[in-house]
Amino acid sequence: GLTGAASADDGALGVSEAGGSSFRGTGSWVRESGEVVFGVSTELLVGKAHVLEITLRNGDGEQGARSVNASVSVFSAWGVDAGLSGVVGMDEATGDLLGVAGGSGPLAVHVPGFW
Repeated sequence: GLTGAASADDGALGVSEAGGSSFRGTGSWVRESGEVVFGVSTELLVGKAHVLEITLRNGDGEQGARSVNASVSVFSAWGVDAGLSGVVGMDEATGDLLGVAGGSGPLAVHVPGFW
């Protein structure tokens, strides 16, 4: 999960999609596990990229980027469809940012030092 963030647990975390509205407006955030749970409000089309946006506050200390995984559960009138559930790794930024190797990774924190 997105562990290491300083953001407190939030049952009404703002969730949005860049250039779209496929996700419900709020989700929930659990700091200790780094878990974000949100709902989908419309059909997600095959072959279309969907970019989920959330805002979390980084911790005070330096930390490397975190891996991001997605777990999906499909609910219907007949219950959870286990055939459509699972965990997959997400594509994530890995490049340098502002001179910090790997600085564009999720929740990467670099504490500058001065000599």
